Amino acid sequence: MSPERLVAAHLAATRITHMEEPLDGPLAGHYRAWHAELTDRLVTRFDDLEPAPLFVTCTANARSELLSGAGWRTIVHDQHLGRTLNRMTYFVLNDWPSSRVQAWAFERLATAALGRGDIDATQLALALSAGLSNLDEPPTVDPARDAARAVMVTIQEFFVLAHEVAHTALGEAAHARLEGHLRDELETALEQRTAVLEEQRDAIADQMARDVAEAVSRHLGAGAASAEDLERLRDFADVDGGLDEAAWLRTHPFLYEELACDLIATELTLEHFQDIDPAIDLRTVLPAVLMALHHLTSLEYLGTISDVGALDIGQTLGAAMVRKSVWRDLTRKMYEAGSDVHLGRLYVDVTQDHAHKLGDQVLFIVPTIWREARAELDARREGTDASEPKDIGQLRDLVWSFARPR
Repeated sequence: MSPERLVAAHLAATRITHMEEPLDGPLAGHYRAWHAELTDRLVTRFDDLEPAPLFVTCTANARSELLSGAGWRTIVHDQHLGRTLNRMTYFVLNDWPSSRVQAWAFERLATAALGRGDIDATQLALALSAGLSNLDEPPTVDPARDAARAVMVTIQEFFVLAHEVAHTALGEAAHARLEGHLRDELETALEQRTAVLEEQRDAIADQMARDVAEAVSRHLGAGAASAEDLERLRDFADVDGGLDEAAWLRTHPFLYEELACDLIATELTLEHFQDIDPAIDLRTVLPAVLMALHHLTSLEYLGTISDVGALDIGQTLGAAMVRKSVWRDLTRKMYEAGSDVHLGRLYVDVTQDHAHKLGDQVLFIVPTIWREARAELDARREGTDASEPKDIGQLRDLVWSFARPR
């Protein structure tokens, strides 16, 4: 069986899709042109580049990755991930109503639940999404914001593909080499920041707790922030006994390759857009890349909320936090010197804007609604026969309809 057929079989077995062949159309051709350009750029930098072909697909899972098997590797780029990044960026830039953001988030929960075969959770998530989807009207289109959104999403998609292509530059011994190259520099930088945070730990913890309480109150009513929500926030914020990033990297060395691919992809993305238009400089590209990293964290988290058997969610978000933290530190070091751009301020603005318009919903509001709905459903079912048959085929078709190419 050819690698292409192996990839198609793998996707059919592990994702929600009805596609048996790679996509072939103008957009897929656009991705292939990017892939060729990225490979050419990396050939000049890495002697041991191991180019991998590109398989363009569309799945409800909205995930791009580098797949490998015995003697083959293929980059899978998911067209629906691009549409998903587009939608999330709409939410942030156009300040969409919270009900619309939540409706979308429950679509993602339904997709994750169906992928695990959890029919009850799939149906509940779809019902919650349907109940929220038309509560509020979306904002009117602002041509200037829409133009900015188009540029930012293009940058995000290019970065995601560049990250996967970057993996092909690192070879079999990537972990050991990268750990050796990056460990000392990263540990020094992270330990210095940890020392600063130690001095301000209580103040940061209190402010973060107030921020999440305000966010939950704004969307769900006063007093809705639970102790569990506040504790989760403290963990995510690296405060109150939180994350030691340097120690975390030492015990999770796989992250060194992810960090390196983020940095390689950032450089390639800057080069690509500077070649297209010198006006699209680091003031535009770096905030867009950071927004992409925030989006990917939100998608990762939404995949775990409805999974009662999930591994410690803190591990998933710990990796995402370290990844973004290191990216912010190293890109400031790489690009801020000799520039009149204050990247630290830009990064804070992007992070706060994403949190207020999307991230707070994902981390705190949606999980709270989900827990309450699940508890109410369990209470209603107590003592009743809940064994009515479910049509998994119809559910799969419905979930796939969110992603179907059009």
